[in-house]
Amino acid sequence: MTTFISQFSTLSQQQSYRRTETIKSLETLIAPLSLKEFFKKYWKKKAAIIADDNPQKFRQLLYWEQLQNLLVDCPENHLKCFDNGPPIPGEKANLLQRWHQSQTLHIERIEKLVPALEQLSGQIAEDLKASTKMYAFCSHPNRPGAHLHYDRFDVFVLQIQGYKKWQVQLNRGRKPYLERVLQPGDLLYLPRGHWHQAVAAKEQSLHLTLGISFNNFDDSPLEESTFSPFLLKLKNKILKKF
Repeated sequence: MTTFISQFSTLSQQQSYRRTETIKSLETLIAPLSLKEFFKKYWKKKAAIIADDNPQKFRQLLYWEQLQNLLVDCPENHLKCFDNGPPIPGEKANLLQRWHQSQTLHIERIEKLVPALEQLSGQIAEDLKASTKMYAFCSHPNRPGAHLHYDRFDVFVLQIQGYKKWQVQLNRGRKPYLERVLQPGDLLYLPRGHWHQAVAAKEQSLHLTLGISFNNFDDSPLEESTFSPFLLKLKNKILKKF
């Protein structure tokens, strides 16, 4: 496993380090886009890519060199694999072997293992009065992860390492309204219910997803009335600052 992970970490060492603002809230996560513009144009409306010219932006939160220790400490039931289909559970040794054989590794609740992620996730949960979860996806070149699907919660995708091509569409079978390759440092916002799929490009890819739910990640559909009064109040509060 050490040799395998070192293949990923070598790529990240080839990029020079640049200092960046500490990511500790929704405001710093979506920078340089402002909260006002984000809530007005994108929140609950459409997917958005927030590009950043600093490829090291999200390495303060997680990097390949951490993976070896994380995988040792990670509970077995927090690991799954994807191979262009639904999640594949199993024993840790079997899942790591699947990963070595080019399937995508999925680490659930990774914020419980990384203090910086727990701080960010907790702060956003407090700010939005919501529930949050974080996941890591480790993918091989030219390999898909999950099949085309939608989530019952809003999602932010933080591209840490490598490149990943995303397609987003309003409904299954419709033409994607967003197609874009995420680069290191890029952030993608996916509204709840929007169908999406991603495929790693020519390098190994590592990205984080931050899920935000106003219904404790229950699988049942969320009613608009569950969260619209709060979001209206939050939006008005943000707009008053500008």
